[in-house]
Amino acid sequence: MSEPHSDPQPDPPELPRLGGGIAQAHGQAAQLPQAADSVAQEPGPGPSELPALPARRTADPPAWTAPQAERLPWVEPPPAAAAPSAAAAPAAALAPPIRPPEGGDLDAQDPALAPRRGTSAVLPALPELGAEPEWRDRWRGYAALAGLLLLALALAIPQWQRQRTENTVPQANTLLKAAELLGTLAKPGDAVAFAPGWSSHQQMLFQQRWLDKGWDPKADFLTAHPVDLWQADGKLRLWVVTTHGWSTRLNLPAQSPGVKRLEQHNLGHGTAVELYSLPTSTTVFDVRKQLDRTAAQTGGPQDWKACTWQPASGRFGCGGPSWQDVWQDLQEVGNTRRDCIYLHPPHDRGAVRVTATEPTAVRVQGWFGNRLWAMRHGPEGAPVRFRVLVGGQTKFEKTVATDDFGWHPFEVALPPEQRGQPVTFEAYSDKEAWREFCLDARLQGPSAPLTAKATP
Repeated sequence: MSEPHSDPQPDPPELPRLGGGIAQAHGQAAQLPQAADSVAQEPGPGPSELPALPARRTADPPAWTAPQAERLPWVEPPPAAAAPSAAAAPAAALAPPIRPPEGGDLDAQDPALAPRRGTSAVLPALPELGAEPEWRDRWRGYAALAGLLLLALALAIPQWQRQRTENTVPQANTLLKAAELLGTLAKPGDAVAFAPGWSSHQQMLFQQRWLDKGWDPKADFLTAHPVDLWQADGKLRLWVVTTHGWSTRLNLPAQSPGVKRLEQHNLGHGTAVELYSLPTSTTVFDVRKQLDRTAAQTGGPQDWKACTWQPASGRFGCGGPSWQDVWQDLQEVGNTRRDCIYLHPPHDRGAVRVTATEPTAVRVQGWFGNRLWAMRHGPEGAPVRFRVLVGGQTKFEKTVATDDFGWHPFEVALPPEQRGQPVTFEAYSDKEAWREFCLDARLQGPSAPLTAKATP
């Protein structure tokens, strides 16, 4: 019996490429040791069966050894009822099943395969699914508290506003009660004011009480807001109807030291009726109220034309359109409604004058400003230069810009040598378009302080 052939054994089967499935490649790698053993046990071919070797081959290749799958851990196969025979089962069935390790797959365990999947060879530990940071729980609690606070405010604010409205806004029966009280307690010649002025939409309730008594509401009711004691000159008592809680904000003694509060009647819903005593007036000539006793002129600077008093209309006619006349009425000036003398320059670089004379006057006081329509059409005209002249000499001068809606005070003292001389009030403009000017002036006797502050 001949000895086994010692020639080199045939080349081992070719390894599977990585292009296939990863699991299939590992399965084939596990079958390589068994395939190598089967090849080693089979007898080699005889000499006559061997193919001729190429001439260039001078040495035998080294003996081939089967690769070892060292990277793959061995996993015990699950128990089976009966194992198939080696002859009947294919080679792939004899390999033990491969199960990925817990916490990852085989690719993650192989650094060489990881780049093909775009992952790192060493994966960071990931947080457990469902687990949340502790700070998130805290902020969730803060958000819940904020939501509860907003809900409480949403419920409380409307209730607070409703309660505040009920406490400060006058009701119809409250104003009716105030009108009845005023009609009962008022005396002839008493003045009436409202604070705030924009709450006077129910003035008809109070004016009706005056009309029922035969009194003149226009002569006794003040119109300015806030209450201006300059309008109450000549009155001894002043009734003030306050609404919306303005009773606590009213401070009439600050305008004049001689003002004192005599009575206060709180009627609820922010409404009150108050009575004040006023100091004795020292006015010796009211230019607005005694306009018919003054003289008016238009023109200038050298050519002056006298205006004619028209008793039927209660104004000076100056020989031109009605807007050139001189008259007094309720006007919008100084951010409110006031009685004042209306002055309008007759032409460009022209002026209008009003002159009064009173021998007993020791000072001149008054207020002036642009009418509302003059300010609205400001770009069409030019500023107004206002002057006070005593005996033909300028004692006070101020230029009022076209967009100025203020109510400005002035005061001129009359020394003994100037008392009794004519006092002239003049409004001049380089461009007369819409130069509607307002004036309210008085000639005062001794001890006549200003009774209001300037309105910017």
